[in-house]
Amino acid sequence: MVRRRSLDGEAMNTTVIFLAGYILIGCAFLACQFLARRPGAPVAKLGDVLRVIKRSRAGWIVLVLAWWWIGFHVLARSSALEP
Repeated sequence: MVRRRSLDGEAMNTTVIFLAGYILIGCAFLACQFLARRPGAPVAKLGDVLRVIKRSRAGWIVLVLAWWWIGFHVLARSSALEP
């Protein structure tokens, strides 16, 4: 595992970096959803986007694979690192 030093001298591993990235992506989704709920918003709601994706079989497959990939990388790998 790669160890890096943060500015305050504590060791920072790649798991912390990736989890911070996932949290940042989640916050971006929440911000887009908040903006989409405003009247006259140019941003589509997440439910509308998912509805369009799920219209085709390929969309369903991509959605299931993305859900599996997120679950594997966030839940399975992070729980395997705990003592």
